[in-house]
Amino acid sequence: MWRSSNIVRLERDVQTSNTTQAARGVVVLRNVLVRLPAFREGLAEIRTPSELIAEPFNRFLKLAQPTSRPSPADESLTFVSRAGRA
Repeated sequence: MWRSSNIVRLERDVQTSNTTQAARGVVVLRNVLVRLPAFREGLAEIRTPSELIAEPFNRFLKLAQPTSRPSPADESLTFVSRAGRA
């Protein structure tokens, strides 16, 4: 599995904002964990299924402009005038 020294190094890299080394450590950790069935099952639960990922748009879309339908006025709304601070 992963040595505790690797975990300490990864934590240090994250705390010191050494993003390059931290990114490498995360990739190594993922490669180690991907061998475990529990990790793969958990990853499958949170990953977006490939059939739900659509192709990107390669041109602008023209959408219909929504109609303006303001809400009715709230006639019961009142305001109280108070002296303001200068």
